[in-house]
Amino acid sequence: MRISSVCSVLLLGLILTCAAGVSAADEMSGGEENSEGVFGADNEGESNSGTTSSGETIMDSETLAPAPELNNEPLNFLSIKGTNVWQERNGLGAHAGFGGYTCMREYCDTTLDVSMAGSISLILGGYFRFNPNWSVFVDLTIAHLNTNFRDSIYYNDVGDNKGIVVQFLFGPTFHLPLKGWLDIYTSLGIGPIALREKTTSGLKHRWGGFDFEWAIGADVYLWSVGPMKNFSFGPFMKFGFPAWAKVCEEDDSDNCDKPSDMENQEYVFWSDTPFTFQMGLEARYDFTLFGNHPSKDPLPMNATQMEATPASSDGAGNDSAEKSNKGETKAGGSAEIDL
Repeated sequence: MRISSVCSVLLLGLILTCAAGVSAADEMSGGEENSEGVFGADNEGESNSGTTSSGETIMDSETLAPAPELNNEPLNFLSIKGTNVWQERNGLGAHAGFGGYTCMREYCDTTLDVSMAGSISLILGGYFRFNPNWSVFVDLTIAHLNTNFRDSIYYNDVGDNKGIVVQFLFGPTFHLPLKGWLDIYTSLGIGPIALREKTTSGLKHRWGGFDFEWAIGADVYLWSVGPMKNFSFGPFMKFGFPAWAKVCEEDDSDNCDKPSDMENQEYVFWSDTPFTFQMGLEARYDFTLFGNHPSKDPLPMNATQMEATPASSDGAGNDSAEKSNKGETKAGGSAEIDL
């Protein structure tokens, strides 16, 4: 008995569930039929705007147009949970940064004795972002080196010794956006570089060549509205691998040659050419000039996005066959509006 009672209850519940599902399906199909009547009447040739295909009159309150659809098209760029806001940042931009600068290997460690503390670099440049993943940049870096550079053999110099680095680079950058607020990037740059050191007693060393620089960094967008929504800043690290074409040792006379052809001395290791390293903070602003911004382009409008125009009705409840002067539904799901 208990088993039969349980089975009866389950069977009754199943029947009620199926009945509710059928009823909901009928309501949905009826709603779809009304929608076809309002926006697709010309396709069937059975009724005008404001009339369903079954001939029922649609009241004004029932012909409200749905809210416009947002541009939620699939992303066409590589990202980590990114959004289309990155498309709005395409175009021309500018960046500026500062940080510490140093060089490495034997020449820097012994002859120059460079200290990163007190060595300051300034960076100014611009970039053009083709899409959320790729951009090209140009920048100018000027760095002051805090050195203990001295000619201890000839001058026993203990004065204020200075070093300066100037480089101009350009190259591509790959960006990996994270959501809508973090821009992780890596870049490769190439361009001329010059390194010059001078002691108070007059000794000078001048290096010249081309730098191949690899950089990594990340920029954070803290604002999502207003003029600051295109502003970002974050840390960076840059590793330079210069190919020094010429080095000059200047005291009483110029002596310039390739580093490999310079004779190593007791205090100068010319063949052990210096590498560079810098790290700091950089700020960017996306002016977005001349950029491609597909996310700002409107979506193609279909019939369900057009404003529904209720049909005029006479006192007897019969629909008027006259079209509204605001618009006319066309076959194929498109529409035109006469303003």
